[in-house]
Amino acid sequence: MNSLVKTTDKSLSVGNYSKEQVETIKNVICQGANDSEVQLFMGYVAKTGLDPLSRQIYFIKSGGRPIIQTSIDGFRVIAERTGKYDGQEPAQWCGMDGVWVDVWLKDSPPAAARVSVRKKGISTPITAVALFKEYGKKTGVWSTMPALMLAKCAEALALRKAFPNDLSGIYSSDEILSNIDQEDLKTLYAASKEAGFKSKEELKEAVRKYFHRDESFKLTELFKSDLDVILKNVISNHQPEVEVISEVEATPVEPEPKEVKKVSPSVENRNPNKPKQRGVEPIQFDASMDGEFPFK
Repeated sequence: MNSLVKTTDKSLSVGNYSKEQVETIKNVICQGANDSEVQLFMGYVAKTGLDPLSRQIYFIKSGGRPIIQTSIDGFRVIAERTGKYDGQEPAQWCGMDGVWVDVWLKDSPPAAARVSVRKKGISTPITAVALFKEYGKKTGVWSTMPALMLAKCAEALALRKAFPNDLSGIYSSDEILSNIDQEDLKTLYAASKEAGFKSKEELKEAVRKYFHRDESFKLTELFKSDLDVILKNVISNHQPEVEVISEVEATPVEPEPKEVKKVSPSVENRNPNKPKQRGVEPIQFDASMDGEFPFK
């Protein structure tokens, strides 16, 4: 198996591949890839032991995302080399009714396909299901053999689940996913609004960080299979920002009571427009007088 990638004199080299061969791989197999992405690809070459010059493994970019691809035969070769691959159960298909059958005979495409892989040391088969709405296309081989193509996708999923250390990050050419459409975006926007996202830009930034994408990331680069991941792990777990009010700010402040000056009743009830009254002397009563009241 090849060793890891090395960078020497600004030229890439890897194990049994010369610098010239790696340069050919970069220009022919990895068209549009930068040096870091070529190093990533050659790392998978070393990991899988597949030969890119024989087209056993290859590199593509979809929506700005680098994808390492191989055929379903390449998956089987990698699984066989682990020494733990113990075969698989025949593929099955189902329609919208959810009833699984061993042979798909309808003219319309199946709704789903499933494949179970057996791994030595594990008693229960490892099963994976591929949905037509996520993988199916209306062109090429998909338009003529949808059941076969969907079964290949299910097999690739099952093999990846069974041997994650060997197949993680590698995709079969049959499982290249469809990008999300406008209806999918409407679903995301509606769910994000309900979850408390303030704008589409806030949602995009949260998704970008979750998938570790660069600043040029766009939501239209997402695959249909990413929708459930975003709904469950990004939108459902979103915690809207809440304005924090300190304890001091939250406690209402009572207004200080105004000082009220006490005023004597005579002053308080004084009417400036009312004429002043002359003082009245108190009546003096002399008991010696027979009923006479002296007034001055």
